[in-house]
Amino acid sequence: MTSVLDMDDIISNLGNGDTIIDKEIITEYLLVIQEKARLEAITPRTQEVSDKLQELQEKEANVATVTFTQLLTNLPTLAKTNPEIDRA
Repeated sequence: MTSVLDMDDIISNLGNGDTIIDKEIITEYLLVIQEKARLEAITPRTQEVSDKLQELQEKEANVATVTFTQLLTNLPTLAKTNPEIDRA
């Protein structure tokens, strides 16, 4: 990111003697450019995190389904070995 000192250097070097440059406008413009660059830099990472989160949610759903199916399949066996399950 551009520091305040860098911005002052940039602003002082932009004029050509005939042009009066409004420091506030240029400072705001540079801040907008910095924010745009920051957002562009994090966008790919944000998409990567979003994709990974979706992948993990799908895995979680699959594991929950398999676990529940295995539980139902093994319930009679579990009931034989555990009287508390048989009563439930």
